[in-house]
Amino acid sequence: MSAPTYRPLRFGVTHVTTRDTPEGVRYVRAAQDLQPYPTRLTDRLAHWARTTPDQTWMAQRVKNADGSLGD
Repeated sequence: MSAPTYRPLRFGVTHVTTRDTPEGVRYVRAAQDLQPYPTRLTDRLAHWARTTPDQTWMAQRVKNADGSLGD
């Protein structure tokens, strides 16, 4: 069996700054500002549906008789 391969992935915040207080509290802040939160959760779905309408977002795989997963 061969080892799995992974593609590079840029995922959100990767650097943070920390600040400790004398009381023992540690504050962690993202080095970059977070993007605005959408008014509705479905706003992002609608955005990507308009941007990449032919790209599959979510799909269910069916397990084949031999236990492998389908396309």
